[in-house]
Amino acid sequence: MILHKKLLRDIMGHKLVYISCAIVMMVGLSVYTSMFMVMVDLKGALDDFYGSSHFADGFAQVTGIPVNAVDSLGDIEGIERIQGQLVKDVRVYDSESKKVKYIRMVSIESEDPSSLNKPVAMEGEQISPSREGIWTDIKYYKANNISPGDTIEVIAEGKRTKLKVLGGAVSPDYVYAIRGIEQIYPDPLLFGVAFINYSNMEGLFREKGLHNELSFTLKEGYTYDDVESRLKQRLKRYGLKGIYERKDQVSHSILNNEIVQLENTAKTFPFIFISVASFVLYMMLRRIVEQQKGQIGILKAFGYTQKEIFTHYMGYSLLVGVMSGIFGGLLGFWLESYFVEMYMEFFTFPNLRATYPIEYFFQANLIAIAFSLFAGYSGTKRILALTPAQALRTEVEIKTHTIFIEKIKLLWNSLNSLTKMTVRNLFRNKARSFFTMLGMLFVFSIVTTMASFMNTVEIMMDEQFNEVQTFDAKMSFYYPLDASKLHSEIINNENVVEAEPLLEAPVRIKNAWLEKDALCIGIKKGSRLYNILDGKGQRVEIKGEGLILSERLANSLRLKEGDTVELESPWATRDTVRTTVEGIVPQYFGVNAYMELDALCELLGHKAMANSVLMNIKEGSFESLNDDYIEGKNVSSLDRKESVIEMFNSLMESYSYMQWIFVVFGVISGFAVVYTSSTIIFSERERELSSLRVLGMTRNEVFRIIALEQWLIAIGSWIVGIPVAFGLRWIIAQGMSTDLFSIPYKIDTMSFVSGLAVAVASVIAAQVSVYRKISRLDMVEVLKERE
Repeated sequence: MILHKKLLRDIMGHKLVYISCAIVMMVGLSVYTSMFMVMVDLKGALDDFYGSSHFADGFAQVTGIPVNAVDSLGDIEGIERIQGQLVKDVRVYDSESKKVKYIRMVSIESEDPSSLNKPVAMEGEQISPSREGIWTDIKYYKANNISPGDTIEVIAEGKRTKLKVLGGAVSPDYVYAIRGIEQIYPDPLLFGVAFINYSNMEGLFREKGLHNELSFTLKEGYTYDDVESRLKQRLKRYGLKGIYERKDQVSHSILNNEIVQLENTAKTFPFIFISVASFVLYMMLRRIVEQQKGQIGILKAFGYTQKEIFTHYMGYSLLVGVMSGIFGGLLGFWLESYFVEMYMEFFTFPNLRATYPIEYFFQANLIAIAFSLFAGYSGTKRILALTPAQALRTEVEIKTHTIFIEKIKLLWNSLNSLTKMTVRNLFRNKARSFFTMLGMLFVFSIVTTMASFMNTVEIMMDEQFNEVQTFDAKMSFYYPLDASKLHSEIINNENVVEAEPLLEAPVRIKNAWLEKDALCIGIKKGSRLYNILDGKGQRVEIKGEGLILSERLANSLRLKEGDTVELESPWATRDTVRTTVEGIVPQYFGVNAYMELDALCELLGHKAMANSVLMNIKEGSFESLNDDYIEGKNVSSLDRKESVIEMFNSLMESYSYMQWIFVVFGVISGFAVVYTSSTIIFSERERELSSLRVLGMTRNEVFRIIALEQWLIAIGSWIVGIPVAFGLRWIIAQGMSTDLFSIPYKIDTMSFVSGLAVAVASVIAAQVSVYRKISRLDMVEVLKERE
């Protein structure tokens, strides 16, 4: 009972220190629990939805395969089931909206309950072959305020057609609905997916009796590699464009990358905070044991066993671990709900919700207790070796030495006495100075790193849309056209000031056993509307017949400049073509290869052709340009760059809240660490500071010694913190980068300023606390001999 009272009295005497330590650990635990719980929510919803909707194991795209030829592919060894679809992108005619909208029409067989990638109705009426109508994906349905019975007008093959909407649905292959890899983020207001029975869809397009996409599942015991080559060989006659397994399907790949990122974050980020909190706790308990050696000796002399005394001091760390575990777990539940709601804005599941798996709450508590007990044991284990006589003996520090600065006579003699005392103190107790530096380093590097991600999107967008893509609008086509004729047609339009043809060819790049699908972009030599930049931001001129690869693409294929690669493309006249790598450049969005337009066309075996055109247009003329080409048979899309930028800005608002949460966590943890370290250091030097006051120093002079010492350590920690911040940024950026986007490693000046501002504020706040403690020093009590 006495030891329990002592425990509570000691903790209440330094309650802010223990609370600060618990807060730092709580932050790490809340991130751990929330990230793992969200990952479980996503995986659970994913597995349930994929299973009930018969999500395919592999996919293929062809120019056109007869409907009756699809079933014959089912005899390929390893394929359990294969089915075809007709998939077409069409423009939505909306006279009331100034923005260009698109719908991807996907054929379905609504009467077949076992069909692959089967959409599930969320709202509205059921769909059937005998009833004309469509489902749209649920996000497009809600974003455009559609109700059952409403109609949308689409332009298919240059003709306007009205389609009746029966309801909203979700499909496993469009959980993350984007038009293409270059869109990055979904925009349900401007792009959606429409599901329509094949019998009703084929009449809208010229591909009657044909499918252009295939999905298949695998028999048990077979892998995708077992069937790929056989299926590829059979599909070549139908104009094979690409074949890939589930992991490379755009929607699934993005979702899977997000789950991997969550797991990586949960396994690394929280333990930075937990480790720092454990180290603080270790130093605190070590200081307590040092200060209370006399009390420990008395307790042993009065008959308390080593086990009782050791358990008593371990109680300090246990209490911190239990409290941080409980509150960290509860905060994790709240964060889980927030993150699930955020993911629901991007991903569409019929059953995605926060499930609050309780096992991660208990895991958080076990981790907190384990780290706290380890810190407690490390800080208090010396109790076990103390005898009562040793504990009651006052330790006298005899060892002295000359520090290296004293040998620089000119510098040392120029310092006043207070500064000399400060510098000696820095090197007299190196462990204490290192501990203080670690706390300040943590504040600066964490806040700088977290703040840098606040500007990441702005940095990426600024380079992509102001330096790389310098055009105003981009028009794309279903099929490649003659480049010179296309340029002549567009440049003669009264709304167009400047135009350049562009070829975006799907390719598979191979290096030995490594291969990856990508877009190879053919750019006009001397292009003014599409620039390629190197790592220094300098323009790279495209010349010769070689490829320029993005860094991520080159790294995934282990390619370097000068290597020879093989290319496969559905647009090539030969099965395989070879070329060399002429350069490697950073790229924030997508993983592309680049080549001079004429050289790319020649490599593919064609005359100069293009399937897109880049344009600079007259101010305010986009609507007029849209009216000119809205019903063009071969026009698949017309996009204005400003619309893409607006989409990015609006969608990143959701991510900005999450970024702010981590910044606030960093700031709170930073203040807690610096405050705790300052309090511990003051407690260790309380007797020393009282002696200085007795010798005649004023409060301000004593405070100046402490303050100058802290500022010197702080400056050193900030210098060291710069490469540490870059290292943290690199680690996090590596974990977050995907084929959709690559996070830059740069840290802008304002992020360093933010980190420095918070670090300075933390030091000032800690020094205010220290000054108050110096003012309240009871010199007589502190200087009493323990005997």
